Amino acid sequence: MRKTKRKRINQNKVTVILSFLFMLTVGSCILLSSSIFKVKQIDVKGNKECTKQEIINDLGFCLDKNIFRNKTGDIKDKLMENSYIDKVEITRKLPDKLIVNIKERKPIALLRNNGKNCLIDDKGNFLKKVVDLDENKDKVVVDVDYYINKEKKIGFKNEHHGKRLFYLLECLKKSNVYKQIDKVDLMEKEDILIVSRNKVKILLSDNDRLDYNVSRLNSILVDLQNKNISNGTINLSYDKCAIYTPE
Repeated sequence: MRKTKRKRINQNKVTVILSFLFMLTVGSCILLSSSIFKVKQIDVKGNKECTKQEIINDLGFCLDKNIFRNKTGDIKDKLMENSYIDKVEITRKLPDKLIVNIKERKPIALLRNNGKNCLIDDKGNFLKKVVDLDENKDKVVVDVDYYINKEKKIGFKNEHHGKRLFYLLECLKKSNVYKQIDKVDLMEKEDILIVSRNKVKILLSDNDRLDYNVSRLNSILVDLQNKNISNGTINLSYDKCAIYTPE
């Protein structure tokens, strides 16, 4: 009797498991084949530099495809081909929507070298080549001898200039001077030449006191602006004093 009961219990367990697997298989088939779950919408969040339509166009292969058949890894790989995109998160919202949340790289400077122009972010990542400079008047223009390799990475003929560039941009940001700067010239061997948006020239020594000298620059530019003074040259290449020379 006991053996018979155990046998019946085991048979019941097997039946339950098989029924569950059958229902799971049928349910999966329905989910993967039903038109209800075909992607109809792509919601883009976090974009500023990239347009929503640009991202949707890149993900055209997702539309009218079952939401469960759209692999998030494939979507991320496609979007990461865009140099402006740093990170991507994909969320499925049933029955037919994909939510794309992106984190963009922010352009910080426009590099210029003999008519070749490109935008970079604060980590030196190449963003895009630029033809029309007027569309990027809000960016600091940097004259420096640079190149773009086959992997679309930025390189500098003088590696020291590359390192000083990113340190200088960091100092300008930290000292709240960045928005007042129009151009930076790193073509010279010793001094760094900066031109403000008020056409004031600034000379900085390319040494370890760069951070200190840039920190003094904000108050000097504000003082000149309050006095309605434009043009001229501020020489910060001396250790302890700043010299202004009018034109």
